[in-house]
Amino acid sequence: MSIILENNLNLQLDQIYSIIQEREKYIPKELYRYRSISKDENIKCNKHVDALKNEKIYLSNPYNFNDPYDSAFSIDIEKFKEDTKKSLEQKVIELYTDTLIRKAGIDPNIVSNKEIMYKDINIDMGIMDGFLDENQQFFYDYYVKNRIKFKVSCLSEIHDSILMWSHYANQHQGFCIGYDTSEIEENIKKQLFPVFYHETFFPLINVDITDKKLNLLIKYKDWRYEREWRLISDEKFLPLKPSKIYLGVKFNEEYLDYFKDIAREKNWKLYKMEMNYSEYALKAKEINL
Repeated sequence: MSIILENNLNLQLDQIYSIIQEREKYIPKELYRYRSISKDENIKCNKHVDALKNEKIYLSNPYNFNDPYDSAFSIDIEKFKEDTKKSLEQKVIELYTDTLIRKAGIDPNIVSNKEIMYKDINIDMGIMDGFLDENQQFFYDYYVKNRIKFKVSCLSEIHDSILMWSHYANQHQGFCIGYDTSEIEENIKKQLFPVFYHETFFPLINVDITDKKLNLLIKYKDWRYEREWRLISDEKFLPLKPSKIYLGVKFNEEYLDYFKDIAREKNWKLYKMEMNYSEYALKAKEINL
């Protein structure tokens, strides 16, 4: 791990681009994914267990993640209003012109040089100011939802985070999957990115972005403890072979034999997380198969 990523906070845009370009040399030896299991559910019907057995990783739209600011970015509201008004004004002018042409008994689709007619039409779009002001949240949500074209799967550099076991593994009842990154296929590795943590938005609407994944990689500084990496793709599933499974402190022992069978069949190591009663920490104890 580089000094830059160890101090991953408020990096400048040029630093972020540099790390993204050379990201493969920063990938840790192992990455982890926390998964949930309800205490009394049918383990054979759990979608996370099914993905584990089939050596796949599930990706989803980050708009549905637990952080409402995930993949968010700053919008210059005045520029946004100006661009929106221009776009709407052009559409209104085109519709108005086509209406005039139709009234003359002519098919507007066969009329050339309509742009010349557009220039002679002035429409007052000032009325749109109030409408856009009142509906900023609606337009922002629509803009974000339609901008996010990729799906994301979240991974971490650590498997022993008390908070992440609580948040993503159903209060320590679930499991955590370990991946040996040296075994990840090259085409999958190219879709793996580190997450960067910042105190403020980057005004991405004003930045000449060649990589549209950038807004998926910047999160608020409070999430820094997760030390997150993300798989970003337009696919819903990607093949990813695990090497280890960690069971939570409150894992239902009735499921243990089922997980032992999986680990034995796949030749993976299996661990049980345990509390350390001398400090606030978790430790992994290997389970004999």
